[in-house]
Formats: sequence, structure tokens, C-alpha cells
Amino acid sequence: MIIVILQGLGIGYLVIGSDSDTMIKVKRFIKILFWLVLGILLVWWLLTLYVQQKGPYYSQFFGNKESTIALIAFDGDPFYNLDERVCTAFAKGLSANGIGAQVVSVRALNDVLPGEYDMMVFCANTYNWAPDRAMVEAIKDQIDIDGQKVVAITIGSGSTKRAQKLFEQTIIEEGGHLLATETYWLLRPNDESQLEQSNVVVAEKMAIEAANKIAGNF
Repeated sequence: MIIVILQGLGIGYLVIGSDSDTMIKVKRFIKILFWLVLGILLVWWLLTLYVQQKGPYYSQFFGNKESTIALIAFDGDPFYNLDERVCTAFAKGLSANGIGAQVVSVRALNDVLPGEYDMMVFCANTYNWAPDRAMVEAIKDQIDIDGQKVVAITIGSGSTKRAQKLFEQTIIEEGGHLLATETYWLLRPNDESQLEQSNVVVAEKMAIEAANKIAGNF
């Protein structure tokens, strides 16, 4: 009986037979493991490329156009619309406090004139522990936020700490004045005291509350 321990993987591999049989089985196991890991990495890479593409064109106004106006921008995730729902809830919260809100996708930012807005809200999804590339590039290349009052919203399944930090850093480096920063999750509970409710609904309620607070201090 020969026991081969793959120490690097922490896997015990038990083989009964001759040395040559053992080596053949070990090599076969390593080969299968290699192709399995390679396949997973390939799928992950393709999925990342897909979700990092710019979402569809979207633009909708909430509230009074004659009042103070906020721009709210997001890049739609192709699998779930937590970003759009949070941004819409935030817009409704602002409009309820007399602040008009223009909600747009990244593709619609080319039609935006920064000087028309008194505040900007940027919502970034989290992919691979970083804010989505389309939103970061939009802040850097599509729209001038120098001197603008900005609210940062970071969306993710549940691990957004690093993405939030990088997103805030991008906004500050581009000259934005960070008024507030918010995070909302799809899978991780947004509020432990409201576990009986849909996590997305809780996120929407929290976005409205955040908008109320910001509007009150604006």
C-alpha cells in the first residue's frame, strides 16, 4: 500500500498497487485537476468580460425639474437589477424632499451636462472585489466631477469593502467632494433586524432613508 499526499492541495490520495500504477494514477489525477481548474478560470474570465460590458441606455427623471437637481448614474448588471432598483429608490427619496433626480445608465452619460446638476450619485457594482470598470471609466473619462458634491453607492453580493474603498478613491482622485458613501448587498443581509423581508426590498428602503438624510443636510 502506498499513500501519496498532495501537500500543496491538502488532498490525501490513497492508491493500492505497484509504484508504476501509482504514478500513472497520480499523473491522471493531476491532469484532471489541472483541466478542471483551467476550465473554471476560463468560465470566470468570460463571465467577467460579459458583466463588465456597458448596460443598455436608460434615462428617467424623478421630481421637479425646476428645483435642485441630482444626477444618479449606474451601469446595469446583466443578471440582477439591484443597482437600478437602489438608484430608483434613492431618486424617489430625493424627490420626496424637493430635489429632482435624473437617473441614467453609463451609456446615457454622453448626453449629460455636468453643470446642470447640483449633486451626483454614482452606483458601482462589485466584480472580482473591485468596482465595475464601466462606471470607473465613466467617472474618469465621460463626465467631469471636479468640484462636484458626490455620493458613492457600492453594490455587491456581500463582499464590497475593497470595491467601496477603490470606488471612493476614484471619486476623490477625480476631484469629487464625497458627501456620503453607501453599500447594499444582494445576498448578505442588509439589515439583520429585517430578515423576514426581501433583501432587495430592504436595500431599497435603506436607499430611501439615505436619500432623506442627505437631502436634509444638503
